[in-house]
Amino acid sequence: RATDTTRRGEAVATVGYPAHGLPRIEPFLTVGTIAAAGRPDGTSRFAIRADVRPGNSGGPVLDEYGQVVGVVSAKIDTVRVYQRTGQDIQKVGFAIATGPVLEFLRQSGIEPSRAEASPILGIGEELLGKARQFTVRVGCWQ
Repeated sequence: RATDTTRRGEAVATVGYPAHGLPRIEPFLTVGTIAAAGRPDGTSRFAIRADVRPGNSGGPVLDEYGQVVGVVSAKIDTVRVYQRTGQDIQKVGFAIATGPVLEFLRQSGIEPSRAEASPILGIGEELLGKARQFTVRVGCWQ
């Protein structure tokens, strides 16, 4: 789904393998909302209010229909923000919008396929079930 159609406050979910101690074997769904969409310098990235952790990076940000609206890229540096502003900002992550992701894939010789529209899945187990079809854990063990 084109990221420029997202709205601030829209419900989204991240699916990945976030670090919570031992490495995860199964994907984990984290619920959140779009915190900021559309920036003055373009729409290549956007912020989400969600508990993003190492291991979420590269995973999809999904809307309630199971459509990918972005790819998780980072979490907020809580300590650095506090040092600069005195504010304790938690559970904020960042995602790369679908436009740049699709362009990268095409430049790499990969033509993504479009999924058929699905009925609303909500942000829960049905969405996680759909995401399991296209989300895998990739790691480097060296």
